[in-house]
Amino acid sequence: MQDEANDLRCNSLRCRKMLIEEGKAVTTTCSHIFCIDCATDLFEDSQTCPACHTNLAERDDIILSSLEPSEEYKSSCLAGLSPQLIMDIAGRAFRFWQYQHSEEAGFQAMLLRDVQEKLAVVENKHQGQAREFSSQVSALQMQVSNVTLELHGERRRVQALIKSHQEQENEIKRVKSSVIANRRNSLTERGTRSTMHIPQQERLERLETPPHTAQYAPPTPSRIATANIYAMQNASHSNGYNVYNGYERTSAAFGFNRGGPFEAVNKSPVKRISTSSPIKTHALSRKTYLHR
Repeated sequence: MQDEANDLRCNSLRCRKMLIEEGKAVTTTCSHIFCIDCATDLFEDSQTCPACHTNLAERDDIILSSLEPSEEYKSSCLAGLSPQLIMDIAGRAFRFWQYQHSEEAGFQAMLLRDVQEKLAVVENKHQGQAREFSSQVSALQMQVSNVTLELHGERRRVQALIKSHQEQENEIKRVKSSVIANRRNSLTERGTRSTMHIPQQERLERLETPPHTAQYAPPTPSRIATANIYAMQNASHSNGYNVYNGYERTSAAFGFNRGGPFEAVNKSPVKRISTSSPIKTHALSRKTYLHR
C-alpha cells in the first residue's frame, strides 16, 4: 500500500509533488487528489475542482484521507458494512487508482509530446542553421577556390614578369657587351689607321720607349716662338737647310751647334731636292723642335 501510494502526485500542475511525503492528502468525489497546501489554497474561496471544474458542494465531496492509516482504522473503517457495500467501496477505490494512473500517463504523454515538439522545433532550427552554415561553408569554399585560382594566376603572371625581366637584363647585358666590343674595335681600328701614317722608324721608337719614360721639354712661350722661327726658315728653302760656300750649316740660336755662330761641316755639295709644301714642313719642324 505504501509502495502504491508513492505513485500518487498532487494533481495541481503548479505543484506535482509526491503525496507520500506528507502522509495525508485531500481527495474529491471526482477522483482527484491534492496536497494539503494546494487544497487549502484552492478550496478556500471556491468549491470547484481545479482539475476538472466539477462542483463539489456536498459535505463529503472533499475529505481528508490518511495515506498511511493505522491498524485500528483499518479494522474499524469498513466494519459493520455488508459485503456488497464493501465491494462497491473497493471498486470505487480501484477506479480512483485506475483514473489517477491513466491521468498520470496522459500527463506524462503530454509532457513527452511537448518535449518532442520542442525538440522538433529545436531540431528544425538546428537543421536550418546547419543548412545555412553548410551553404555559408560552401560559399566560403567557393571563394577560397576562386582566390586560390586567382593566386595561382598571379603567381604565373609574376613568374612571367620575372622571366621577362631576366630576359631584358640579359638583352641589356648583351647589348652593353656588344657596344663595348664595337667601341674597342673602333678604337683599335682608329689607332691602326693613325699609326699607318707614322714612319716605320718612329713607330719602332714609340714601341721601344714607354710613354711614362719619354722626356720632353716643356713648351714654354720662348721655345714656341723659337720653334716657329726655325720652322719658317726651314720652310723658306727647298730642302730645309742653308748652304754657304758648299758647306751645310745651321743657326746656333736653334740649339743644334754649340761651337760658334757658324759651325761649318765638310760635306759634299748638296743637291737641291724639292720637298713637300711649306705648311707641312713648318708643322713637322715645329713638332720636332718642341719634342726635343
